[in-house]
Amino acid sequence: MMSTRYSFVILHYNATDDTIECVDSVRKYMAGKDYHIVLVDNASPNGSGPLLREKYGSDNDITLILSDKNLGFSGGNNIGFAYAKQHLSPDFIVMLNNDTLLLQADFAELIESEYAESHFAVLGPKVESPGNYCRSNPVSLTERSLFYYIRKTVQILFNYVISFIGIEPYYQRLKGRRNGHSIAKCDGSYETRRLEGVQLHGCFWIFSKEYIELFDGLNAKTFLYGEEPLLHRRLIVNNLKSVYNPAIRIYHKEDASTKTIHRNARKKQLFVDKLALKANWAIICNRFTEHRLKP
Repeated sequence: MMSTRYSFVILHYNATDDTIECVDSVRKYMAGKDYHIVLVDNASPNGSGPLLREKYGSDNDITLILSDKNLGFSGGNNIGFAYAKQHLSPDFIVMLNNDTLLLQADFAELIESEYAESHFAVLGPKVESPGNYCRSNPVSLTERSLFYYIRKTVQILFNYVISFIGIEPYYQRLKGRRNGHSIAKCDGSYETRRLEGVQLHGCFWIFSKEYIELFDGLNAKTFLYGEEPLLHRRLIVNNLKSVYNPAIRIYHKEDASTKTIHRNARKKQLFVDKLALKANWAIICNRFTEHRLKP
């Protein structure tokens, strides 16, 4: 009887300690399983790609790919996804951020049990995060409207302008909001239900053969942000199933790689808003261009 094959795609950018800890968690909780890690360095400017080659270059359970260009979140992950699909013949491809950690010894068994029940295309776990904030799975229970993204684009453009001219802190002070966000803590019961057809958080996706056989990765129209609604739209158009299963748990440190890009708060906000504008435009256009591949 053949064992179930798992490929783990980890995209690395600058944050070496997080990547090493992520790899260690996979090795710990997949011990004895048929797994392989595809580690992609997304042209880290701090030179950490070659350092990872020194550390993992001779390890049989890891393939390290050094990209000569920063292709963004989707493009970088697609390198690893395509390699796994073409060379490893996996039953499941787990695409996880380098700042996430596996937490369960029965991680693989839970995935296989869920697939036997639902034949999901993409599976998402319960995401535990610092401070226990409600910013995890699922992102949305239904597909958000086109008007939602048009309105959001206008809001981001406004934020970009006030950050560019340097009045964003005064604007937030006037509104009486800290950092422009209102974040509620979870009470520990947030989305304890298993759900189908939901939009899943992009820090940790588990792809089955239902998806792998049709696609070579993610929609690469965005550099960073917007991957979740683009994937959700693709699943809807192709009548593929997404599942959120809170029995599967992972830990997400959140934004480890993006924190290494800009230390200056204003420059970081401009960077984030610029990429968010591009992402929202891609999402809007995708409503008219995503086509059905599943027969």
